Amino acid sequence: MGTKNYGFYTEDNSATKFKEWRKKINGSDGSNIVMIDNILGEKGDKSTHVTCTLLASAWAGLDAPFTQEILVTGLEALQNGNVSRSKRHI
Repeated sequence: MGTKNYGFYTEDNSATKFKEWRKKINGSDGSNIVMIDNILGEKGDKSTHVTCTLLASAWAGLDAPFTQEILVTGLEALQNGNVSRSKRHI
């Protein structure tokens, strides 16, 4: 799978002046840092929180590690998900 080209500035010419290079890397208009901040903001806007319940009766397997499959609506096969544990409810 290829990586999206975000148009980041790269430089391999040692004659480039430091001030010019720094502005392209860390300036306030169109620099790499501004592009990274925008990209992360877009990714963050797509994040959502979903709560699921694992049922004691739904564990599979005879020996550890036991497994349980759950369906998370909206989470597609090529997307990342993060699972965390909250307090046990009785």
